[in-house]
Amino acid sequence: MNFTISAACGCLTGKRRGNNEDNFYFDGHFLPAKNAGLEKVLTCQYGPEKKVADFGVFDGMGGQADGQIASSLAAEVFADSVRDAAAADRDGHCACLQAVLKRMSDAVWEQAEADFTDMGTTAAVLRLSGDSYYAANVGDSRIFLCRDGQLARISRDHTDEDLLRETGLLNRKPRLTQFIGISPDELTVNPYVTSGNVLSSDIFLICSDGLTDMVSEKEITAILVSDAGPAAKIERLLQRAMENGGRDNITVILVQAGVKEAVTEELYRTLQEEKTVQIRANRETVQKAADQKTVQNAQNLESVQKAQKREPVPRAQAPVREQESRANTRVVLLSVLILILLTAACMTGLQLVRSRRGDGSGNAGTESSSEAATQGETADSALEKQDNVLEKQGNTTEKQDNTLEKQDEAQGDASDSSSGNTESGGVHIIEQSIKSEKNAQ
Repeated sequence: MNFTISAACGCLTGKRRGNNEDNFYFDGHFLPAKNAGLEKVLTCQYGPEKKVADFGVFDGMGGQADGQIASSLAAEVFADSVRDAAAADRDGHCACLQAVLKRMSDAVWEQAEADFTDMGTTAAVLRLSGDSYYAANVGDSRIFLCRDGQLARISRDHTDEDLLRETGLLNRKPRLTQFIGISPDELTVNPYVTSGNVLSSDIFLICSDGLTDMVSEKEITAILVSDAGPAAKIERLLQRAMENGGRDNITVILVQAGVKEAVTEELYRTLQEEKTVQIRANRETVQKAADQKTVQNAQNLESVQKAQKREPVPRAQAPVREQESRANTRVVLLSVLILILLTAACMTGLQLVRSRRGDGSGNAGTESSSEAATQGETADSALEKQDNVLEKQGNTTEKQDNTLEKQDEAQGDASDSSSGNTESGGVHIIEQSIKSEKNAQ
């Protein structure tokens, strides 16, 4: 290349997602399928000795593991395809990127078929070589060029946004019409490819929709044209996306072209030393992200194993309590009934005693006989009323027992049903005793 390059890359999970389905290709690095993003920003610098520099952002979809696998596989295919890329003419680079994205799509589709699932990913890639840039994309991950303080999108979204605008349906986010991993029987992937010249101080931005959905292009421009370095700009973009909601995974790569000038041997050596340090730091950061996810998976597995060893939760006690309540109700009813019967028996005995006393004294007088007869009639009337009350209460108790027996039979409680029948039989026996005693009188 005829200029120097300073680049930075950041990747966050966001506030609402528990996993990271984004991935990237930066300075030869990409994340494993299971990852939690990056803890710090990656950086790199290239001098004129670098013939070709490639960068990419991939936003997986399909949910949980499927999206992670798709974006990771896309990054891996891209890395294998461009690792040995050599300088070529403009048409050669455009054709190369287009072929790489199609190969990437085939690989993701084959993986989805093997796993019997649906998965896919977006892809936005940038290549710098000589005095030119080459950009290609599939999906809605975007590539911007900031030049002379103006931000321009050099990628093209593959969505139904135009259709929504024409029909006036603006209440939902545009859906993808193309993505990496789409079935070849359904659609042939047709990447959008463009190219142009690189000027001094040009800034390229590659990002997933986790940034563009949260931060306006006006605010992105203000951050890119600031005097901060690439790493500081990345940190600011990620911070603004999180402050505005962080609803999705956020991946951002910033590539800034330096001034075209002769590079002295001392500057070349300095760049090489800085690059070596950055490569080591980048490797440590990527490895740390993978290790962190491994530890998290181990903790999750340990939690599952502990949960499996726990004793089973006891069955609900509500039905047992309900049965106990019914049994208590029956006991109370039977106790009240027995008390009433005992009271009636006492009154009957008292009347018998009075009647016998009246018979032994003979005709003590007309007034005494009349009074005894009147009291006898009153007692008989009261006894008859009490018998009627007892009979009604016995019927009510019998109906309650029958209702309880039906509820118990519906719950399959054989023991309660047997108890109900016994109690009902007891009520009938008591009623028979009352009637027998009444007949004897």
